Amino acid sequence: MLILFFWLATRKLQLVPGRVQSMGEMAVDFVRKGIAEESLGREIGRRYTPILVVIFFGVLFMNITGILPFLNIAGSSVIGMPLVFALLSYVTFIVAGVKPRAAGSFLKSQLFPPGVPWPIYSA
Repeated sequence: MLILFFWLATRKLQLVPGRVQSMGEMAVDFVRKGIAEESLGREIGRRYTPILVVIFFGVLFMNITGILPFLNIAGSSVIGMPLVFALLSYVTFIVAGVKPRAAGSFLKSQLFPPGVPWPIYSA
């Protein structure tokens, strides 16, 4: 249903949007402005908007199926989809961290955060 909605919203793009295109634009704009740009900043938020839209609407629609009659199982109750979203988020996090700097410095900053006493590192 989610793919069908976004396909219908984008199949005949016009300068003055119709109802379905307007709903699709509002949905993507909500994630872009309300989530991505607000928490990541304008430039980085726009870069990661597509992945945030996929995760946001994927989780939303999977959980909505859990409350609809005759679709009484939420897609997120089966371990596969949460694992896919977790893997997608983790890979994106690593790529976003490694891309602007060297892989070694990123991994070191994530594994050994600055300001932590050295005995904690060896524990």
